[in-house]
Amino acid sequence: GYVNLFTLAGGVDVDAASNFNEDVTFQCASGNIIFDKSDNALEFSDSVLAKFGAGDDLTITHNGTDSRIINSTGDLKIRSNILKLETTTGEEYIRCTANGSVDIFNDNVVKLTTNADGYRSNDDVKAQFGNSSDLQIFHGSNHSFIKNITNELRIGSNFIKLKNDAYTESYIEAEQNGEVKLFHDNAQKFATKSYGAAVTGNFVTT
Repeated sequence: GYVNLFTLAGGVDVDAASNFNEDVTFQCASGNIIFDKSDNALEFSDSVLAKFGAGDDLTITHNGTDSRIINSTGDLKIRSNILKLETTTGEEYIRCTANGSVDIFNDNVVKLTTNADGYRSNDDVKAQFGNSSDLQIFHGSNHSFIKNITNELRIGSNFIKLKNDAYTESYIEAEQNGEVKLFHDNAQKFATKSYGAAVTGNFVTT
């Protein structure tokens, strides 16, 4: 086909589809936008913005040091069935899977995974609290740990029960303004009283 060009006082008016077979340069006030044929790329020089929306609602730019995606209206939505945030070499920071988990990494190793019940941490991954990681909660390969390294470990409740993992057998029960009970095989054997203590069964000492 043909390209219809009209020279005007302010430049050239193109009234039909055009085909550019070489690089195309758009000169900006402080940089350029170049379609680089050999790179198959539309290239923006430093501090030249790509703008979207009637009010420049979304802008993408690189200022020579940092890259910025700025959304100033509504939500910024990125849609993908698997979404990964990675380093330039492919090391993962965050991985999101549709209808599945969100995984958070440290040094390319999963440390936290969401699931239908909440979230899960891998073995020896610690939930840490305090400026110096004073309180740590974690599970090793065989055991679970609550570790406090500064002052007291305080657990507050009006009623405390220490039970088995099925919640069917009591070890210790403590009630505010009331008794502390000790159990053996889910049978109460010892209880504190206002007058002292009560023992169910025999009390043996050596």
